[in-house]
Amino acid sequence: CSSDCGRGVHSRTVACTNPQRVCDPQSQPPHEEPCEDHSKCYEWKTGDWSKCSSSCGKGLQSRVVQCMHKVTGSHGNDCPVTSRPPTYRPCHHGTCNEKINVNTITSPRLGETQLF
Repeated sequence: CSSDCGRGVHSRTVACTNPQRVCDPQSQPPHEEPCEDHSKCYEWKTGDWSKCSSSCGKGLQSRVVQCMHKVTGSHGNDCPVTSRPPTYRPCHHGTCNEKINVNTITSPRLGETQLF
């Protein structure tokens, strides 16, 4: 079938096989016949990746993955499971700063400038 999602056409070659090469045109079968195939109407659609779940170190990103009809956009369950895109992926934003200087956080003089 010429379409794998909906109506299409089967095409074939029609030839006269009479040894004299004389065939009745009225008895000639059609070259094309209508057909329908819905085997590949559904495909995986993905949303955008989310922000990384961690601002430093290792984290995860997620996205929406849905099986949808190519033509109508409706949800379905006929997508091939083996080709489903991943919903999660690891992400990494450098190393976390494990040593925090308490004095720089609590010091009221941090933003002050001394004038002499």
